[in-house]
Amino acid sequence: IPYMVNKTTLLESIAKGVQAKVIDGITDLRDESDWRGVRVVLELVRDATPEVVLRQLFRRTPLQTTFGVINLALVDGRPVEMSLPAMLGLFLDYRREVIRRRTVFRLRRAEERAHIVEGLVRAIDIIDAVIALIKSSKDPSAARVGLIEKLGFSEAQAQAILDMRLQRLTNLEKGKLEEELAQLIADIEKYKSILGNPATLDMVVREELREVRRDFADDRRTTIVDAMDEVSIEDLIPEEEIVVVLSRDGFLRRMPLEQYRLQGRGGKGVKGATPKVGDEAAIITVSSTHRDIFLFTNKGRVFALKGHAIPEPRTGKGRLASQFISLENGESVVAMKDRHLRGASFVFFITARGVAKRLPAGELENLTRAGRRVLSLDDGDEIARVRFTSGEDEILMVTAKGQALRVFEDEFRPLGRQARGVRGIRLKAGDSVVGCDIVKPGHQVLLVSELGVGKRTAFDEFTAHHRATAGVRAMRISSKTGLLVGAWGLMDEDQIIVMTNRGRVIRMNVDEVSTLGRTATGYRVVKVAEGDMVADISVIRSGEGEGE
Repeated sequence: IPYMVNKTTLLESIAKGVQAKVIDGITDLRDESDWRGVRVVLELVRDATPEVVLRQLFRRTPLQTTFGVINLALVDGRPVEMSLPAMLGLFLDYRREVIRRRTVFRLRRAEERAHIVEGLVRAIDIIDAVIALIKSSKDPSAARVGLIEKLGFSEAQAQAILDMRLQRLTNLEKGKLEEELAQLIADIEKYKSILGNPATLDMVVREELREVRRDFADDRRTTIVDAMDEVSIEDLIPEEEIVVVLSRDGFLRRMPLEQYRLQGRGGKGVKGATPKVGDEAAIITVSSTHRDIFLFTNKGRVFALKGHAIPEPRTGKGRLASQFISLENGESVVAMKDRHLRGASFVFFITARGVAKRLPAGELENLTRAGRRVLSLDDGDEIARVRFTSGEDEILMVTAKGQALRVFEDEFRPLGRQARGVRGIRLKAGDSVVGCDIVKPGHQVLLVSELGVGKRTAFDEFTAHHRATAGVRAMRISSKTGLLVGAWGLMDEDQIIVMTNRGRVIRMNVDEVSTLGRTATGYRVVKVAEGDMVADISVIRSGEGEGE
């Protein structure tokens, strides 16, 4: 564990994170520390991704600790907060100044010594005249003046000659003086080069730092690695298209889209989920392990959940949505929407009772675990469908009994998050809204009933009306068809995923579904077993891998 982190504090932090649902996938926490060292064991749920759990621990607990440093220093007498490059730059400037001052000092000393040695060498060359002058002088002061005035020596040279011992007058000593003078001249040239050339000065700085490293460097006791924050959770998880299913009892699960092979119209589908007795599939959407999925509740709140966070159990019903998001008592997820905000300016809500609301799309950004209220609902009402719009779209709303209303979205002025909304479509007794979608040129609307009967109808067959009107017939409903389960705008090249209450799933091309007029009943799209019904449909957009 990190330096200065208390093990008990760390374990408490992990436990609180699991309780608060900011850390997912941990079922048990054990402290197995002993005399051999610290050992903490985390038991994970079967479908958890260990790398993702570890990332959550680093982010939400003291398992990863940061030591803050305030690099505050005096620069030219003023306090300055510096970055690491700035600190290193100032240190190099300091080393340059130290070496410059030292070199100036050494240059002065070398020049002074060279001047003296030059005088001594010259004195030896004219030693007879020097000795004669000294012998004839009254005292040392007179001798010094004579050396300066008569023989041309400087005061410093004259004093050095007078201080010189007689043994220095030998040829051997003269050779040593000449060698010393040559070395002094070379040193003077070197010092002048250092002072006159910044590159040479930097070379000295570099060499002295290398000497320090050779004399004092030892092995690091810590390891420098790439920061974990540079790798996102998505980088650890392969991106794949998935089918996400929510059951009526609130269980979430995902399955790979490629698991479902294409079938023809009227197929029975394959087993896609295993609901428990009394539980049924309710909502389906196609998304990706890297995209967000919006979850809307019966209390008008919205949450965002990454596709990879939803479990992919080999068997069973998945996990309760309440294990991922903070639901209140009596609150449940009633709508699910794949995140697709590119070019979207607004979010359009339609409730089962026909109340519509347009909300700026920015209100769905930066969602937290606590969720966010986006719609105030009447008692007994709930969100039927959610769509993202550009602000200039037309919307087709469809009811369970086959009515449809096409309306311009600008008839619904944008409202705040706490607002209720306004009447979108006028409903007959016992009817409710089950679907809506954006009207696009050249597209059709897919209508499918509970008993698997459906059709495609061109959007052009629906003329625009004002909001709060009843609309026109979109499909003839009878006991043989059952009520409609929804409406989806699509193209010939798209595909659809159909799921029944009992978890049967069929994937098929849209062009397998017949295109018929508004008042037609339609044909069987999927074969539904006795006692089973179509629960929901999701569209796989051609070439985009996006679900609706």
